[in-house]
Amino acid sequence: MGMKDAVPYLGMVGVQFIQVGLIVAIKEATSSGMTKFTFVAYYNALSSLILLPTSFLIHRSTRPPITFSLLCKFFLLAVFGCIANVTGNAAIEITPASFTSAILNLVPGFTFILAVIFRMEEVHYRSSSTQAKSIGTLVLIVGALVVTLYKGPSLLTNPSHRNISQRFLIQQETNLITGGVLLVIDCLASSAFIIAQGFIGSAAQVSIVIWCLKKRGPLFVAVFHPLGIIISAAVGILFLGDIMYLGSLVGSIIIVAGFYSVMWGKANERKVFEDEVSSLDESTSEEATLLQNIQKTQF
Repeated sequence: MGMKDAVPYLGMVGVQFIQVGLIVAIKEATSSGMTKFTFVAYYNALSSLILLPTSFLIHRSTRPPITFSLLCKFFLLAVFGCIANVTGNAAIEITPASFTSAILNLVPGFTFILAVIFRMEEVHYRSSSTQAKSIGTLVLIVGALVVTLYKGPSLLTNPSHRNISQRFLIQQETNLITGGVLLVIDCLASSAFIIAQGFIGSAAQVSIVIWCLKKRGPLFVAVFHPLGIIISAAVGILFLGDIMYLGSLVGSIIIVAGFYSVMWGKANERKVFEDEVSSLDESTSEEATLLQNIQKTQF
């Protein structure tokens, strides 16, 4: 595999490190006294400063006219995005980094549920892809419940952070149930954001993820998401004094299994669609050839 083929892999691994870095930055900023709303304001302002000039320069020819309807749709996306940011940041403040990364893998399952509710996803109960997505979504929810409600004995911790962790736990207990509820709201808002993008017909065009989507497809991008759990667990234990509990490990494994089940169902559905299109093209080509032969025999 050459360097050119390795770039998408390096890009997606980098995305997971960026996500974990953002989680750590949120924890450090809020522990230093910055409010969640201030962090969200700075975060979105910086994103706007980076992406706004790009949208005007690169996508100037394809940019739709600014209308009141379009502004209302932007406002809807902003509402979902802010809800996801605020609830997610509030959860990050009171939960370990690995817990946050594990729960965030619920987004594909919730997106599937909302897509079914709004009739953006066809459901065929006898189809293996639909069964995989449905079972995977249930497994995701079960895994989230295990991570949230079952703590179990501690498995991994950093001895140099042991005293800091105990002092922190005495001052402020990590409320996994509250954090889990906030993260579920975050996932629902993120899923609603994706669904709203589907209705509006717009999406971000400048990011590593979008580039990898174009190069390797959605399944390639999706399989890297659970990597964030491993990275966040390592960073949390080494630098933040987090403790890895049995419940977090078991729940994370269940969530990863459910995540891949949903992604397999989506990939299988896409493969079936491509096979149907291919067979339709072959049938059309055969009919055209037969029609040409008939016309030749007539003349």
